[in-house]
Amino acid sequence: MNRHYKGYTVTKRASGNFQIKVSMKGKSYYKTFHGDKSLSDSKQYKQAEMAAMKFRSELEGGITTIVPTFREFSDEFIHMKAVQGVRSNTILFYKNIFMRLNEEFGDMKLNEVTPAKLNYFYDKLVNMSKNVSDSCICKGDFLKNYLTSNKLGYQKTAEKAGIARNVLYNMLKGTKVSKTSADKICEALNLRFDDYFFLVSNNSTIKPKFIKEHISVLHSMFKEAYKMRYVSFNPVDASDVPNISMSHDINYYQPDEITHIFECLNDEPLKWQVIISLFIITGCRRGEIVGLTWDSVLWDQNMLHIDSQVLYNEDDGLYEQEGNKNIDEKYVQVDQVTMDMFKQYHDELLQNYIDLGLTECDMAKFCFPQDSKPEKPMYPTSINSHLAKFSEKHGIRKINPHAFRHSLASALIADGVDEYSVARQLGHKQVSTTRAIYTHEIKKHQAEVAERIPVIYKRTKN
Repeated sequence: MNRHYKGYTVTKRASGNFQIKVSMKGKSYYKTFHGDKSLSDSKQYKQAEMAAMKFRSELEGGITTIVPTFREFSDEFIHMKAVQGVRSNTILFYKNIFMRLNEEFGDMKLNEVTPAKLNYFYDKLVNMSKNVSDSCICKGDFLKNYLTSNKLGYQKTAEKAGIARNVLYNMLKGTKVSKTSADKICEALNLRFDDYFFLVSNNSTIKPKFIKEHISVLHSMFKEAYKMRYVSFNPVDASDVPNISMSHDINYYQPDEITHIFECLNDEPLKWQVIISLFIITGCRRGEIVGLTWDSVLWDQNMLHIDSQVLYNEDDGLYEQEGNKNIDEKYVQVDQVTMDMFKQYHDELLQNYIDLGLTECDMAKFCFPQDSKPEKPMYPTSINSHLAKFSEKHGIRKINPHAFRHSLASALIADGVDEYSVARQLGHKQVSTTRAIYTHEIKKHQAEVAERIPVIYKRTKN
């Protein structure tokens, strides 16, 4: 709940802490106030109001020593991003990144995070990428049963252990997690590691993207801190950011593999024939296919209007995200064979409704709803689960939805389609994004074109 006063605003968060916002000369300054939670709500607000007035007075007096800690400002940064309408998955990404950053810098004042300390942190990240610690897996449902029998909620358990909630969820699902996370759980719950976890040796390495993400978030956060004059410069700009090359190795299928997949589709239920065909033909993202509604199918033009995605994360569950990720409007053309199949699927669904005494107006909004809850779209992970079974059944190397997207882009480039058209088909806002991901394919095509030029002009070496 927000309470507005002249020159400042006090907002109580779900955690029970208060955000204080002071506006002065066109700029906003933020501070987190930790009140006495044992007091009544009105008295807590009174405390926060007093802290807000003091904060405003200090700012008016030009006091520059009021610098929040890294942890406090990271909370403010995430809150600001949420207010700006940043997507839920991005907010979750920030939270996970800041968990690691707060371990390193959390208790430091922002102006104490120097370029030298950042350089030390970069070295630690690079060394982590060379030698990843061992992972571990839960022993059956032992940990899950322990939490249930002791009535321990997942959110509070994760907070107590100092790990992200999705890490705990992955742990309970039997997914590999870091030994560090398992150790934190055991310490928080006073459990013996060997009673609840198997240790798994890990020979893999952390990807360069992991390091770049941390540095990028650091830079963005200190950019905001500089705007608020908490720091006199952005220390990331003055640090020795490691030169990390990002490889764009992409997984895609050759045309003959795609042909074989189409042949195997004949044995699949009609719904899955449609879904997999749409992935192959359109290059759409997983969330875009799952988010298709009947209103977005333009039957007379053989086109799909991609205007939303269905996504899932541990904080928000299953949700629909309106609008396209990168461009204002996205339409994709679909071949006649796939559209005929799609129409057959639609008509069979409609007949099911008619058999129940319903009409087309009663049909589910989403083209691919859940079987048990037809008013809701299917979970995005259902796609991956079915493709895994499909691959195993037909002896095809592991399939994932995004590989179809890469396959289409690679095939179009190899066929001579220009980069701009490929970018539009994929929904990339910038052609440079397409170029960065598919550099190898583009260069290969350009080399083939260069070889053809002398042939076209009959230019040969004497």
